[in-house]
Amino acid sequence: MTPEDGFLLGLVPLMENDTPLPAVVAQGIVLARALPADIRAPVLESMQAVASSRGDETDRAGIREVLRTMPLPQELYRDPRKEFLEEGRMEGREEGRAEGERGALLEARQTRFGAVPEAVRCAVTAQKDPTVLYGWLRAAIQADTLAAATSVILSPRA
Repeated sequence: MTPEDGFLLGLVPLMENDTPLPAVVAQGIVLARALPADIRAPVLESMQAVASSRGDETDRAGIREVLRTMPLPQELYRDPRKEFLEEGRMEGREEGRAEGERGALLEARQTRFGAVPEAVRCAVTAQKDPTVLYGWLRAAIQADTLAAATSVILSPRA
C-alpha cells in the first residue's frame, strides 16, 4: 500500500458518514501533513480538485474557506491558466518575429534582385524558425548576385 492509498483510505469513512464536504477537506489536510513531503503536494492538489468539483456552491465556498486557512504547499497556489497564457504569449511572440523576418526577407530580396521566384517564396513562407529567416535576410542583403541570394534559401540544410 502506498502513502497515497493510506491517505485515501483515511478519507473514505469521512465521506461515507455524511460529514460535510468542507469538514472532510479540513480533516484530509490534517491527515496529509503526515505524508512524506515529496507526495504531499500532489495528494493535496488532487484532493482539492476532487473536493472542489463535488457538492453544491455552499460546499465549494466552505472548501475554499478551509483551504484559505490551512498552510498549504506553494505549488497549490499556482494558477495553471496563467502559465498556459504565458506559454501562448511566448509562442505568439515567436510566430510574430518569424512573420516579421519573412516580410523583411521577401522585401529585401525583391528590392535587390526583382521579382521573387515562387520556389523562394514557398521556402520562406514554410520556414518557421525566425533565426533561420534572419540568417537568410542577412545573406540576401549581403549577396552580390541573384544566384547567391537564392542559393542560401533553396540549398538543403543539414
